[in-house]
Amino acid sequence: MTRRRTVVCGLASLLSAGCLRLQDTTEEAGPAREPSTTGEPSSVKAESTTSVKTESTTTDVTPKVKEVWEESRYGQAGVADGTDLVTTRRVGVQVAAVSDGSRKWNQSVPGDIEAACLPVVTDEFVYVAGQERGASTSTVKKFRRDGGALAAQATVEHSENFHGEPQLVDDLLVVGADPGHGSDQDTLFAFDAETLDLVWSGQPVNDQFVGAVVVDDTLFAGFHGYVGAFSLPDFERVWEQDRSGATGPPVAHEGTVYLPADTEVQAIDAASRETSWRTPINERTRHAQAVGDTLLVGGRSNLYALDTGTGSVRWRGHIASATDDSSTAAGPEGVAVQPAAGVVWGTSGATVTGIDIETGAVFGTIEFPERARWVTAVGKRLAAGTAERTAGYVVE
Repeated sequence: MTRRRTVVCGLASLLSAGCLRLQDTTEEAGPAREPSTTGEPSSVKAESTTSVKTESTTTDVTPKVKEVWEESRYGQAGVADGTDLVTTRRVGVQVAAVSDGSRKWNQSVPGDIEAACLPVVTDEFVYVAGQERGASTSTVKKFRRDGGALAAQATVEHSENFHGEPQLVDDLLVVGADPGHGSDQDTLFAFDAETLDLVWSGQPVNDQFVGAVVVDDTLFAGFHGYVGAFSLPDFERVWEQDRSGATGPPVAHEGTVYLPADTEVQAIDAASRETSWRTPINERTRHAQAVGDTLLVGGRSNLYALDTGTGSVRWRGHIASATDDSSTAAGPEGVAVQPAAGVVWGTSGATVTGIDIETGAVFGTIEFPERARWVTAVGKRLAAGTAERTAGYVVE
């Protein structure tokens, strides 16, 4: 592996990055709606271009998803955190109120934003990564969350976009890329989170970066054809897997790394690097997220719930629509979990489907006039976006 230590700062544009943090917030309930007593699905049609349908249940109170705002605003990807909705756009990044969509600040930055990446959001800052338009230069930018002022920026000579889902750990921002047509360009980068100085870069494998996760002082990095572990902060390779690579970012939960790996999901003990279990899935897996003892897995057409300890499948919920598009079906940007509401949401085509985390029953659907690119949630709030619009919802 090539190792070098460089310090770079420069003027650049952006693309995107990814870290989703869920937390509960206190929301006021919207107008009540009488539950269905017929056993048939009940629905509500908002005064907008989207439609919302909520499945009825046998309980006394029917859960509801209600649209509360919609804006004709293009967004490549979005992250809801606290009271904010952070969205990356083709020419910038924007922060709005997740409750009503009102804009707090907007920063326009020349350059395309890769939809497969999400912005990294902390209490104080928003990080985005990408590539300058018309130049073989990739870039990372750091904005103050309160007000949007540019706090730091960096550029690296790289002809391909930053790609996959970055990882922010302690004082490092880890970003990956595609090497580009078998070139010898680096595929893994580590920036100082405060200054955005590039402190390390290398090419563990000549393949496209998917995502990374840190457990203790070990970075587990997934590429399309490779999975390896590296000690921090020196980035020495301490383990690599001899099987196929990652098709979704690895996630960590209680000492175990869970890895979407093509048509299976793997559980890897973070300390021993031994594989605890492998569960075959009859479609390509693109996302995993642990909620308690349940591992939620997103595929092309379905969401799955697996037991974190054994890997046994508890349920499968169908999310595909007539306009199914695998580029957004249940990928990292296409899945959102609402533990407080007990619902997991997945995108497929123009449909966003909500599924009960405990039972796998369809909770409700949101239909857009065009392909849904992303969905995100915090507390009882939900937001989703397409190439033409962004909409906000409340789940009651």
